[in-house]
Amino acid sequence: MLFPWITVTVILTLLLADFVYRRIVSGRISHLIENVPLFGVVQAGEFSGGLALQIPVAHGQELAACLYSRDQPCHGIIIFCPELNGNRLGAMHYCAALCEYGYSVLAFDFRNQGDSDFNPEYKPTPWVTNSETEDVSAVVDYIIGDDNLKHLPIGIFGVSRGGCAAILAAAQRPEIRSVTTDSAYSTRVLINCFMLKFCRYIVPEWLFKRLPHWHNKIVVEQALHRSSARRGRVYRHLEDEVQNLTQPILLISGSRDSYVTPDTTHQLASLVSAEDNTWIVNKAKHNRCRSNAPAEYDERLVRHFRDTLLCESTDPIRKDRVA
Repeated sequence: MLFPWITVTVILTLLLADFVYRRIVSGRISHLIENVPLFGVVQAGEFSGGLALQIPVAHGQELAACLYSRDQPCHGIIIFCPELNGNRLGAMHYCAALCEYGYSVLAFDFRNQGDSDFNPEYKPTPWVTNSETEDVSAVVDYIIGDDNLKHLPIGIFGVSRGGCAAILAAAQRPEIRSVTTDSAYSTRVLINCFMLKFCRYIVPEWLFKRLPHWHNKIVVEQALHRSSARRGRVYRHLEDEVQNLTQPILLISGSRDSYVTPDTTHQLASLVSAEDNTWIVNKAKHNRCRSNAPAEYDERLVRHFRDTLLCESTDPIRKDRVA
């Protein structure tokens, strides 16, 4: 009769140990998630010719924005989503060729970035929350509510965290017809990569790497839920919304990106069905793809939006227009 009780005692002890482990480790991971070092940011100077805008967003806040437009007639409008700690002034580093080719570019600062309204209760991190997707949705609402812009087909271009927000917004808003990202990633995939690198700061590395993959996923999910509750924001995950994503996507990333590695980019490409439209730029670091290959970068960017937004012009891209 003792044998069943011993078995039950062992099982309960193991379950209790696992509960305590997950409770402690998920708490440590949640703090690590919120304090990841900032990714590299392209520092951009002032660009003339843009029309300053203020776009209303939730809770009476406003987003600082700028509309860059050069050629007429306009083939479409591209929303530019900057990286964490970037701002709308960086748009022309990436998008000058789009304006040259006849697109308007509407760049904006996410809340708590650049000149947009600041909420002291919210600290932005590299992980997209409902705040960032609400910001992009507010920009879409502004476009379709403006008499001068509402007739234009909408594309979206995002860099790093802005690229994640761009893809998630496209899954929400069918008005967005086409997507391009530079150095974008899936939150879950990147956090799991970081965990493999930094697990030694949380638990003994040998223990973390010997536990089943499914168990580590559960712990990370618990960490995300705890962090979400503490921050008062909902983390948004591509894996949960990819079924709503039908737009064509161009993914760009660097072969020497130490944050978003080529493997991370290929996992994102598989997730959003963009394996045949992914460009890994040779020797480029995070957010430095255009700096390494400006002519090809501009040509691919313009061609993608030209082919997917059904612009009026169908003549070949001229190198002198996108260089």
